[in-house]
Formats: sequence, C-alpha cells, structure tokens
Amino acid sequence: MATFKWHLKNEAGADARAAKPVAAEVLAKITSLALNAEGTLLAASSREKMIGLWNVSDPGEPKQVALFGSGYHSSEIQEVAFVKAGPDTGKLVSADADGRLGIWAGTPAEKAKPQIELKTADPLAILSLAISPDGRWIFAGDRLGDLHLWGLRPASSSQPDTRITRKQSRSRINAMAFAADGNTLFSVGEDNVLIKWSLPANPESAAAIQQEISVTRLPGWDEKLYSVASHPTRDGVVVIGGSKGVMLVDTTRPSQLVKPILGNGIPAQKWLGLAASASLGSILALGPDAQTVHVLKKSGDQYQTAVIPQMLEAKVDGLATTRSGSHFAAQTCSGEVQVLRDTGSPQDVW
Repeated sequence: MATFKWHLKNEAGADARAAKPVAAEVLAKITSLALNAEGTLLAASSREKMIGLWNVSDPGEPKQVALFGSGYHSSEIQEVAFVKAGPDTGKLVSADADGRLGIWAGTPAEKAKPQIELKTADPLAILSLAISPDGRWIFAGDRLGDLHLWGLRPASSSQPDTRITRKQSRSRINAMAFAADGNTLFSVGEDNVLIKWSLPANPESAAAIQQEISVTRLPGWDEKLYSVASHPTRDGVVVIGGSKGVMLVDTTRPSQLVKPILGNGIPAQKWLGLAASASLGSILALGPDAQTVHVLKKSGDQYQTAVIPQMLEAKVDGLATTRSGSHFAAQTCSGEVQVLRDTGSPQDVW
C-alpha cells in the first residue's frame, strides 16, 4: 500500500514532514471527497461553500485544477460525487445543506454556475449522494430519511425533484451505495436499520422508479449505522459500519445475514468511513479513533487486518475510492488529505 499525503491548505505551523501543500488558502473544513473513475481527479467540498479540484495522476505531485462553488451554493456543501459511466462520465455532482445540487463539467471558474442546477422541492439538507453505476440517475438522501431522484439522460435545470418517502420509521440517511447490478441501492442511518431499495429493471423515467421501487428494511443491528459499501461483484452483499463495529452482510441469505469482521462489540464508537476495492479485494475501514485506517484483505474464510496508524494529523471523517478500487482517498475536516494506492496483487474479493 503506497501512501501520499498533502494539505489542501497551507496553515501556519504545519508539520514540515508532511507532503508539500497543494495551494495556500484553499480549503480548510472538508466535508466530502470524490475520485473520478480513473483516479486522476480528486474533488473536495467544504463548509465554506467551495469545491476544489486536483489532478492527482501523480499522487505525490497533486496539481490544483479549479476552485469553484461559492457562486452557486449558499450553504455548506455536504457531498460531491463523480459520474463514472455513460455519456456524462467525468461530470461532478455537488449537494448542499439547503437541498441544492449542481452538475459541473470541465474546470469551472470560481464564481461560475453549474452546467445543470437542481434542487429539492423543500429546502432539506442532503447528507448523501449515490449515482447509479450506469450513470443514468442521481439519488440524494436527506436528513428526514427520504430519497430524492433526478435523471441524467437528459438532465435539465427545469427537472423536478422526484421524492421517494419511506412510510415506516424515518431517520437521516448517512450513507448510500449501489450494488454491482445497478438495480439495488443500500442506505444506512441512525435508526439502526439497513435499507434495501430495489429499483425496477430498465426504468424509463424517475416517475417510474418512484411508482415501482420497493423498500426492504433490515433492522436489528442494535447500533447506529454510519457507512456502507457494496461488494463490487456480488449483488446483495454489503459491508456496514456502525457505532460498535464493521459487519459483512449478505442480504440474499437472511439465515446467514451477518458476519462481524472488525471491532465488533466496541461500545460508543463510530466507524464513519468504508471503501471497497473491486480489483484487489480490500476493504478500507476508518477506525473509531478517527485517525487510523484499517485495511482488510480476505485470507481463506478470515480477514487479515493491516493498520495505517497516525495517517493524518487531524480526525478523519471520510473515505473515497475509484471505480476499480485501486486508489483511495481519506479526508480530515482540517484540510488534510491522503491518497492511498493499493500496490498488492489481485485476489478473491471478500
């Protein structure tokens, strides 16, 4: 595992041993990270309503590409995500605390407006984003536990918000992840429930998804859930991170639903970040100390754990991965980012 570290803001008194800053006075309070499909572009959003874009083709020498967002977003940007398939591949989606989303292309100027402007019908904080693997749909999870849906083919600023309301217990959607088939979306929240959203096959419109989507609640975790990552090739298998540990879940086999793989039984902690590697069989889990990343690789029926200790100087609050899983990025709220490149040999995944 090769690692590269830098600061997104050159703060006075920064450790001289840290990799050189990308730029001075860029971002300080990071809220979300995203890597494009190839792992060559890194986007970071901030509480200052700004988005930074860096070329990380050489992670040891990141180059700032653009700084934008404040000309459109009027509140904290909660999430960013790249479109990784289809004709819109490479476009960036951003979402803020007032329910405004932007679709950005190219290298926007600082005060530029997004190519497409979207918003929820009511001003609700968007806490999570998921873009379908085929690049057709944007899903946003809000603080009330509802999904908001827009189409990308075609996308237009006049497109209305299609809202999918959960009829049972509701809680903020902390994280979402699509299954490999692209027809199943998983979400987790603070109501101790893993939600499985099953989309209709080949839907023609957002309205068709709204009418035909089915929702399955998988309760009984006895802990709040903060993160979820889907198995890259096995539909219905996910890894979730909660307030006590990391668990592997096979939603297709209810009788053998759960397999604790890390930290099970640790009380009052938060496993805030998870990322899964399709090519190298890795699971990255952000440890409960918020400064340690655990790298899990399958060995037979067990998991071997390697730890990247003291990876970043401040508390880490998120992970991002490329589509292949060969590159990862971790963020802190103080403006520090580390890129990890998995240099191991391919192996069976999970």
